[in-house]
Amino acid sequence: MLYDRPYMRAPSFGGRASSFLKFLLVLLIASFVLQTIVKGVGGIDANETFFSWTAFTPDGFLSGKLWTLVTYACLHEGPWHLVLNLLAIFFMGRALEDDLGPKMMTWLTLAGAVSGASLWFVFNIDGGGLVGASAIAMAFVTTFCLRRPEQPITLLLFFVIPCTLKPKWILWSLLGIETYGFLFSELNGSSGVAHSAHLGGMLAGLFFFGYVRSGGILSVKRPNLQKPSWLKVSKQPSNSVAPAGYSVNLDDREMVEQEVDRILDKINEKGFGSLTEDEKITLDKAKSLLGK
Repeated sequence: MLYDRPYMRAPSFGGRASSFLKFLLVLLIASFVLQTIVKGVGGIDANETFFSWTAFTPDGFLSGKLWTLVTYACLHEGPWHLVLNLLAIFFMGRALEDDLGPKMMTWLTLAGAVSGASLWFVFNIDGGGLVGASAIAMAFVTTFCLRRPEQPITLLLFFVIPCTLKPKWILWSLLGIETYGFLFSELNGSSGVAHSAHLGGMLAGLFFFGYVRSGGILSVKRPNLQKPSWLKVSKQPSNSVAPAGYSVNLDDREMVEQEVDRILDKINEKGFGSLTEDEKITLDKAKSLLGK
């Protein structure tokens, strides 16, 4: 079937391609276990010492504990805080790592953590502490939504109700929620949620996406798709944009070959998520027609 091809498959979680994502998830879980052991066995003094060396605080940062710009993301307030971040990182990360690769995922993770801590520091310099991988999760979500704005995804609201949305609307909704929370909750001290750190993670995702797209040293080159064996290369140059009102005559083999060429070029340029339903159907039908 056409959907067995690499560019038609859903992102997988396994093998070498997901090595960094696995490492990150295991690190977050292991850190929470260690955090729980220190709290339960070491007592109050040990817990405070542990947090003073790992959580991000204005005093700690100004005293030279620069590593806390990253280590704070490994700590969490409780199980639900950890679980929600793990879910976001897992579902966004497995799709992103297929596109970006482990090396770039590492940079995106570090950028999200540092950017989140930095923006939080600006508005909380008088005190407090920051923990949690939410800034990393927001960096992942933002990058995913910007890379695949039109690709519908299905979410389970309250883990029960299926809801299909385009990523661009998810991103705008998150931006609105976090901005509102920052302005009317965090700034007046009425909430313990670090909305500024979340916004910092989103900024990291935005700048990372822009930097990659502009062709920076970390830029990703989309692999060139090989034409299927059942498709003869057309002598006519293909155009990835179909003319208005254009339709394919499935009885004309040459026309079908040209259309498949155009669709594959479009996948190379913009990704599979950019295809219309008609183009996906055409690819599926072309498999049986041209394979004869």
